[in-house]
Amino acid sequence: MLLVPSLLTLGLAVYGVVEVRRHERQLARIPVRVHVNGTRGKSSVTRLIAAGLRSTGRRVFAKTTGWDAPTSSSRRGWCGARSRPEPRRW
Repeated sequence: MLLVPSLLTLGLAVYGVVEVRRHERQLARIPVRVHVNGTRGKSSVTRLIAAGLRSTGRRVFAKTTGWDAPTSSSRRGWCGARSRPEPRRW
């Protein structure tokens, strides 16, 4: 009777450990991360920072949140980068 809940708990714990390690490996692949904080103007500042870093030849990924939630990679679009809306997951 306790076997099924115990196995589910063990499986969830193993999954959690694997997921944390995978996440940490992915974060380690990003050499520099810039966090923009504040009340107003974060999207504009994020785009300006991304454009400045991109102009030096760096590979850049910029993400803003909000209703449109655009992301920017090193292709084309606003500020010289490709922009696409990020789907919301409610």
